[in-house]
Amino acid sequence: MGTPRRFWALCILASCTPVDPPTRFNGSTSDPEDFRALGYADWEDTEEDAPLSGVTLHAEDEALAGVNLYTDQERTCLALDMQGRELHRWTVPDHNQVECFELLADGGILVLSVDQGVSRLDRDSQVIWRADLAAHHDLAVLAGGAVIVPTHREVLHAGRRVRFDELTHLDEDGEVLGVWDSHGAREALAKHHAPHPLDSPANAPTDTVYDFYHLNAVEVLPTEASGFPAASKLLCLRNVDLLVLLSPDYSKILWSFGPGVLDQPHSPGLTPEGRILVFDNGRGRGHSRLVEIDPSTDKVTWTWEATPPEAFFSPIRGACQRLADGHTLVTESERGRVFELDAAGERVWEFWSPRIVDGQRRRIYRMQRVLPNHVASWLQDR
Repeated sequence: MGTPRRFWALCILASCTPVDPPTRFNGSTSDPEDFRALGYADWEDTEEDAPLSGVTLHAEDEALAGVNLYTDQERTCLALDMQGRELHRWTVPDHNQVECFELLADGGILVLSVDQGVSRLDRDSQVIWRADLAAHHDLAVLAGGAVIVPTHREVLHAGRRVRFDELTHLDEDGEVLGVWDSHGAREALAKHHAPHPLDSPANAPTDTVYDFYHLNAVEVLPTEASGFPAASKLLCLRNVDLLVLLSPDYSKILWSFGPGVLDQPHSPGLTPEGRILVFDNGRGRGHSRLVEIDPSTDKVTWTWEATPPEAFFSPIRGACQRLADGHTLVTESERGRVFELDAAGERVWEFWSPRIVDGQRRRIYRMQRVLPNHVASWLQDR
C-alpha cells in the first residue's frame, strides 16, 4: 500500500455556517472517563429469550422477499433466505472480528475486519486484494468499486492519548487515494455540538486511550437529495450525538443534526424520499427508537418505539434499513434480534441469532436485505 495522502484535512473551517452550539450532549456526560476507547462484548445473556432461534415470525404475504446478509463477527459472512436457511457463506482468511460486508454484483464481497483492514473476496472466498488499515464500523462502496472506510489514529490531545477518526478512500484495487481527518476538522465540527470533555486538560498523565468522536457510519449520496449534491458524505459521530453531511470534496459541512434530539445514534441512511433514517440508541433514556428526519427542514417526520418503549433497546450498535417497499429492517444488536416493520409499524418478520453457548447469544452487528435479483445470477451458477 502507498503512503496515505492527508490532503482533505480541512478547508471546512472557514466555510461552515456558524451555529449556536447545544448546551450539552443528549444523554451523555461531561466526564472524560466516559469517553474511554473500549472494546465490544459479542455475547449477550439470553435467559428469557433462550427458546428463540432463527426465523420466529414470517408473514409471507407482507414481508418483503429478499436475501438477508450478516456476519458471525468472527470470520464468516452469511446469506440467508427468508426462512433463515443458508444460501451462501464467505469465509475471510487470516482475519477475525469481521464486522460488516457489502455484496458485489458478481457474488464477491468487500469485507471489514476491525482494526485489521478491508478485503475484497470473490464468491469462493479467494482474496483479490487486502488493505491493512485500522478500519472499523462501516464501509461505503462507490460506483466503479472504490471504497470509503472509517479508520482511526491516535493523537496526543489535551494531555491524553485520544483516537480520532478518519475516512480512508481506497481505489478499486485497494490502494489508498487519500484520507479525511477528523482531528484536523475538529474546530469546524465543534460548531455543531456541545463542548467536548476531552478538550479539557488531563489532570494527570495516563496510558488510557480515549475515543473523541466514535464515527460509526458513512454513506455516500448516490444522487442529489433534498438539495444536497450527489457524492456528499453522510456521517454519524456517536460520542457527540451528531449527524453531518460533508460536501463531495470534504470542504464544507452542508448539514448537521442531532444534539438535544438523538442519543448516541447509529446507522443513518438516506431514504428514497430524501429523508434520513437513523437508529437512535437512547443509551441515556433506557430505550431505543427509530427516527426519520427531513434534512431540508430539520423536522422529525417519523418515529417508531416499541410498546412498552423499553422492550426495544440496544444501548450500543444497532442498525436500520429502509426497504424497497417502504418497510424497515431493524437490527437490535445487543439482543441478537432483527425484525422487519411494515408501514404501520407492525412486525412482519423476525430473526434471532441462532448461536447460543452457555446461556449467551451471539450478537448481530448488522443485517441487510437485498432483493432476489441481486443474487440470482451468481447463485444459480453454483
